[in-house]
Amino acid sequence: MAIAAGIPEELAPVVEQVPAEGSEATYNDPAVTARLASALEKSLGADNVLKIDPLMVSEDFGRFGLGGKIPTVMMHVGATDPARVASGERVPGLHSSGFAPVPEPTLRTAIKSMTTMALELLK
Repeated sequence: MAIAAGIPEELAPVVEQVPAEGSEATYNDPAVTARLASALEKSLGADNVLKIDPLMVSEDFGRFGLGGKIPTVMMHVGATDPARVASGERVPGLHSSGFAPVPEPTLRTAIKSMTTMALELLK
């Protein structure tokens, strides 16, 4: 960006990556994902469990897999008023100061989902 802005190389900022500050990619293990999705479909109803396309986001969740040693699945819980989504309104995301989740049914659904997944994994 500095070069594009015309800043001479000797005045350009030096950017160094600190390895301890990076995060591994989040990877949803296909077998565990299918198993948990099936359990959630039974618990919440198939219409309430959606497969979403991969996202390019910054998230520290990838660290929990310890470099692929532990299979992981990251779940998203819908938290926005469905009417706002249906209207096409641009809705603020999770880490935005404008994020305003609907408490009910968001919390109840999230707790039911986490309990369902925990019980499925403990079988």
